[in-house]
Amino acid sequence: MSVQACELTSFLDSLFASYPCPQDYSRNGLQVDCPGEVERVAFSVDGRLAVFQEAVRRGAQYLFCHHGIFWGEGIARISGGVGERIRLLVKNDLSLYAMHLPLDAHAQWGNNAQLALRLGVPWEAQRPMGNCRGLPAGILAELPAPMAPREIADRLSAVLGSPCHVYGDGAARPVRRLGIVTGSGAGYLGEALLEGAEAFVTGELGHVQGIEALERGIPVIVGGHYATETTGPKAILEQVQAHFPALECFWIEAPTGL
Repeated sequence: MSVQACELTSFLDSLFASYPCPQDYSRNGLQVDCPGEVERVAFSVDGRLAVFQEAVRRGAQYLFCHHGIFWGEGIARISGGVGERIRLLVKNDLSLYAMHLPLDAHAQWGNNAQLALRLGVPWEAQRPMGNCRGLPAGILAELPAPMAPREIADRLSAVLGSPCHVYGDGAARPVRRLGIVTGSGAGYLGEALLEGAEAFVTGELGHVQGIEALERGIPVIVGGHYATETTGPKAILEQVQAHFPALECFWIEAPTGL
């Protein structure tokens, strides 16, 4: 059984219709269009060559990624690494759909919301926080019970299957209110503090934000840019599979270690 690529694209568009983000530096939506029938759909975080090659190897006709290949004003030349990626996609009739900031911000299937769910925070205990180009940058999440920062990191390591680290005092007093901004979200640390966060969860921590965390005494749980942004695409996989049960949907794991 199969569906037309345009049907799948329309369904994905509908999932994000309430999250327009014209200011996003990603060219969100269908980035490479290879019309025709789709039987297998791949999902991953990054639109990188290794992911494309694995999708082709496993017979996919459609690929959903959080990070696509068209950014900013677009590409100036189809050459080098970009050219190799595009040639592989077109040669193998593999469509590419990318969704960046709207997938971070989505209140149900977003990276932030899904990460909070995996920490045991229900929908009603999450609220938007921050602003990134017109969409919520993250969420403020209320844990069901207080947890020490090291406990939070250990639980996150288990659910993500990737080591998470605590910057600051991992044995600090238990906390309940978390600021969560996946990926490269450390720039929102100060805003999370203003919102009452007692600890901060993100993907990567820069030098300047690390100093701020130390000086202000807030523990930061760092889970890796890649790992913290697997949760949203996996949630979209589940939505697509439920809506198109005849499709074969699968995940491509391609960690960067960062």
